[in-house]
Amino acid sequence: MKKNFIKVVGSMLCALLLLGTLSVSAADPAEETAAETVDPEKEADISELLMPVYLVVEGPDELYTILNGQYPIDGSVSAGDVVADLLSEYHPDREIVGLEDGYIASIDGVSAGTFGGWDGWLYAVKYYTLVPSENGVAAQMSIDIPTVGINDYAIIAPCQILLYYGEFDDSFAGVTYAEDGTLQLVTFTAVYDENYVLTSFETAPLAGGTFTFEEIIVNEDGSVTIGEPIVFTADENGLTGIDATFSQLPNGTYFGSAGKQSDVTAEVNGETVSKPEVVRSSDVYVVYNEPDPEEEFIKKVELLLIGMM
Repeated sequence: MKKNFIKVVGSMLCALLLLGTLSVSAADPAEETAAETVDPEKEADISELLMPVYLVVEGPDELYTILNGQYPIDGSVSAGDVVADLLSEYHPDREIVGLEDGYIASIDGVSAGTFGGWDGWLYAVKYYTLVPSENGVAAQMSIDIPTVGINDYAIIAPCQILLYYGEFDDSFAGVTYAEDGTLQLVTFTAVYDENYVLTSFETAPLAGGTFTFEEIIVNEDGSVTIGEPIVFTADENGLTGIDATFSQLPNGTYFGSAGKQSDVTAEVNGETVSKPEVVRSSDVYVVYNEPDPEEEFIKKVELLLIGMM
């Protein structure tokens, strides 16, 4: 299913250099990001601004697609508009049921309740801002879990719309750096008050999670081939053994996906799919290592494609 659903967009190869760790905040991410993106003196011209918005679609046990487009951030476009626009443009043959009503009941035959519980298609919105760090700058991530339908969530800042299959109380997977510099898989679990208002996130290691990389190979004719999975399994502390230079990976461009699956399965369209334990975190990574002629160590350039230029 995935190889037919993934679409590599050329404009996605504009990237942000990630030099630090990702963190999560329970503050209002849309307002904070918009305030940093839009010059108040130019507020009258906001309707003319087009900014990058990403769409990541995560099926029950695999990444379906990563897409992006340029949209106004004046509130005239909803998250549902972005989903409809990008999927109709790049995946017109895919069946989406319920988007026009604000509740997605099924995508490509994967329907709500596939695993017999309250599982179904949900969405979250991720925002990224640049903040100072000891290495220069870092991309700080914040997650918004909307309480409105996808067609009622207005886009007012560059963001990533995460459309995923799971349950309401699922934790979100993430990637950070451990004290020894190796990559660590973690989870962000939403904390709500007595009125079900999101107040914060609790962080914990993703024990036994996996960080899977699949190389994106662009052929001479422009077609794209997806390489065989390279899987790293985290220990009880979420440590993957991948060092900060990604030296375990050959140079190249990869789909990288962190997550964990349960042993609960179901049959969908004649295929066996497994239930996610956490909401996966997927992105596109460019790994490039080369010897520095003036230094003894290996240089590395790591690019995280979040579109927040």
